[in-house]
Amino acid sequence: MIYLDLYGKPFNLDHTLKCGQVFGWERHGDFWYNEIHGTLVGVKQDKERLIFKIKGSVDERILINYFSLKDDYHKIEESLKKDELCYKLLKKFKGLRILTQEPFYCTMSFICSTNANIPQIERMIKNLKQRFGEKISFDGKDFYTFPKVKKLAEASVKELRACNLGYRAKYVKKSSEKLLENLVNFDEVRKVNYERAWESLQILDGVGPKVSDCILLFSLHKLESFPLDRWIRKILERNYGSLFNESILGRLRAGNLSKGKYRRISERLRNYFGEYAGYAQEFLYYEFRKSL
Repeated sequence: MIYLDLYGKPFNLDHTLKCGQVFGWERHGDFWYNEIHGTLVGVKQDKERLIFKIKGSVDERILINYFSLKDDYHKIEESLKKDELCYKLLKKFKGLRILTQEPFYCTMSFICSTNANIPQIERMIKNLKQRFGEKISFDGKDFYTFPKVKKLAEASVKELRACNLGYRAKYVKKSSEKLLENLVNFDEVRKVNYERAWESLQILDGVGPKVSDCILLFSLHKLESFPLDRWIRKILERNYGSLFNESILGRLRAGNLSKGKYRRISERLRNYFGEYAGYAQEFLYYEFRKSL
């Protein structure tokens, strides 16, 4: 067991794992199970601490980084105070953290997310794990690790389609091949500014403007990223129409955003919400996704 004291820092495990930013976590009893950067863990929250069961060993710093426990929640609150709705939702979902996921896992997850709902995405991730991952018995249950880059790069499109990926199968394969060839290096992407990082990820097949923002926000911790999916577009139209002219609002309603239009809307939102725009996006998404 590993016991990680939160030292009074706002943190809510359930909000963090259920808000739609990550896939593959399974709840059994009081514990949530998944891998964190290749290590299988079970985790539960006991008031002011996190309790981990670990299959093998892991550095505590990896756990702290994954759950973004070094994010300054006071600064996030101060930054979002200017927006009444987001500040209200921050209070409602206090302790929700933007995770710092392993980039390959995150990238494949959001390539699979295109035109799919959360249950469909969860099934795709589970199928990929069972077909191409490693089976591990842990805490009386069987789990599967997420496949390595090489495994998916070498898989056939037919094999990937058998995981219910549909048209996404070719994107998973081609992007895995490019990552295996190091055409995109996540460590290097992490170091550059938002604009360069956002553009560079779109070399990957199946990674358009929105998926690029998801990867930046949920794995490379560029917290100004504001992914514009169909739910967020509806939320913006309903609650933030004053930020945009009628032409942009029409595009939001129609849902057909060109890369240029996406970029301009994204820039407007990043300027409005500030350096923690990604937190604003996740609070809005978590609150309204089921009601739209």
